[in-house]
Amino acid sequence: MRNNIGRIIKIIAAALFATEAFASFVIGIVLITGREMDGLGALLLFIGPVAAAALNLLLYGYGEIIEKLCAIERNTRGDEVKSEAKKPVADKKRINQIESLHAQGLITEEEYQQLVSKNNAKENEQ
Repeated sequence: MRNNIGRIIKIIAAALFATEAFASFVIGIVLITGREMDGLGALLLFIGPVAAAALNLLLYGYGEIIEKLCAIERNTRGDEVKSEAKKPVADKKRINQIESLHAQGLITEEEYQQLVSKNNAKENEQ
């Protein structure tokens, strides 16, 4: 329930709107047909659903904000975890390739030292 609070608030907002709009419409009709409070019935009949819609927009908007903030949090935390998880694997792979080339004699000791120092400099920048 706590994981989808934004969605739950939006569902509650829609349910409240439907309930409030229907209730104000029905009560407005009852008051008009009772002939005791025609003015109040007409007011409730027309203004009730509009007021319900305005309140629904506020509550629905609040739910939308919470949903977006949760999505932003998931995306930012996910990127941190992904980048941290991939970084050591990519660095190890690159170092292994450099060492393999050096072991095979395809690069000189000087080139090997330069590549390793460049790799270490990249790690220090990040």
